Amino acid sequence: MKKLFAKIAAYAVVVILLLLATKCDHGVKITTPQRDAKRIAELAELVESEADLRAVEKLATKYELAYRKSISGAAAMKFKRLAEPALIAAGDRRDAFRETEDYLLAQQTQLNDKLSLLDAAWQLPLTTAEEQLSEIQANNNAIAEMEATLAELTSKKEQLGFEVVDKGYPEELLAEIGKVEDEISANEKRISELQRANTVIEYAYKLQQGADIYSFAVTVECAEEEATEEVETEVETDYVE
Repeated sequence: MKKLFAKIAAYAVVVILLLLATKCDHGVKITTPQRDAKRIAELAELVESEADLRAVEKLATKYELAYRKSISGAAAMKFKRLAEPALIAAGDRRDAFRETEDYLLAQQTQLNDKLSLLDAAWQLPLTTAEEQLSEIQANNNAIAEMEATLAELTSKKEQLGFEVVDKGYPEELLAEIGKVEDEISANEKRISELQRANTVIEYAYKLQQGADIYSFAVTVECAEEEATEEVETEVETDYVE
């Protein structure tokens, strides 16, 4: 009898250990779908980063697999149904955090760009307003030419794109499109540089001279008009005499 009881006890221990191992399968210990879904919901409320979201989703998947293997597919589906709203809400919350992070990053980038422009403006050696305005105009003329070139390059790229599809993506045409894209990038970069140069000049006059450089152009134009009017008046007076 003692041997029989010993065998029964040993068998019971093995069964208990197997049950425990099954319950802890996939690294989680399942209780009930309601309790485990509640735990997922509590963790989901703490989600702020992409890593947080992935971790909670991974844990929920482990629970679902454990239920499916340990109990039944129905239990797994019940857990998933209970936990899913919390996971969806966590994803929405993460998207909101990401939008805020992107906004703050954009604001920081704009601030850094502005500080860089101000620093360059303080350091720019100013000549005469006429020379600086002439430089701005030359930059604007160059920008206009490059924008026209960009329009041509963009049209060429579109045409090459259709041709590439029609001819089955030949390497030589793909390489040509790559060259056109490089030209487009180079023109866009140069346009940005010239626009920045003009902005630096404008800021330099505001910071160093305390005035808008374009006001000098208006002053000069008015002075020229006044001088012209004086000459015309003198000529008329001489003719009357």
